[in-house]
Amino acid sequence: MKILSVSPIHFNNTSSNGTNPVQNPQISFGLKLQNTLHNDTVSFKKNEESAFFNEFGLLQKEYDENPINIKNLFNIDSKENADKKIVLNTFKWNLKNSDKPVLFFGDQKAFAKALGDKEIKTQDFESRDDSNTYYISYRDKNIRYNLKYDKLSGKLIKASASTITKGDNPAFERVEIKPSVKKQNSYIVHYKFIQSIKNSSAVEDTYLLYEAGKDVPEASYTTKHMYYRSMGKDKQQSFVKVYNEDGFSKNVQDTRRTILY
Repeated sequence: MKILSVSPIHFNNTSSNGTNPVQNPQISFGLKLQNTLHNDTVSFKKNEESAFFNEFGLLQKEYDENPINIKNLFNIDSKENADKKIVLNTFKWNLKNSDKPVLFFGDQKAFAKALGDKEIKTQDFESRDDSNTYYISYRDKNIRYNLKYDKLSGKLIKASASTITKGDNPAFERVEIKPSVKKQNSYIVHYKFIQSIKNSSAVEDTYLLYEAGKDVPEASYTTKHMYYRSMGKDKQQSFVKVYNEDGFSKNVQDTRRTILY
């Protein structure tokens, strides 16, 4: 069934250019549908505020005709280490406004090999260490990476990448992955999005919980803020999604971040 996100009263009288408004929508609406729309079409008006929140960021509260598959945004895979434990192998993030993906390596040796093979191109490369940790920072075009590896195990402790996309409407995007403190053998991914839209500021924070060995998150928690500078108003939307093994989600009634733990 095809769904149109328009109000029935906005349909016009039949004409070549469709510019004449309907004078009595209750009378003409049925005829207009018969002449222009398929029989399986449903027409309704979306909640304007919800639709506005769906205009920015990564995730949206409602499905549309082309629902997002989380596998197309984040790609995570695991491997078995020497201790027979399932650990992070690589994590890829497809930027919202760029074709170039972010790539994290769960093992320091794999990261070093990628550097040697020139799989990763770096600028402004910096590294330092303390008694327990290696700290690495570099830039790849407009993406800034910050990595932390455990000295003893070589395991990735924390990784983040941030970028400011170019164009007429630039946006800041950042993604971070680290082991979950509260759930063993799992990873928390935090995505942040900031953008100015007209006379407003839009911010999204999305948290996803991945169990090691799984390529689809168990759940995600999202908050969106829209601050209207001219009116001094701040509106917020929060929602939780759970995912099936194919990567598609559904909203659940619980809107608490605690669903991740």
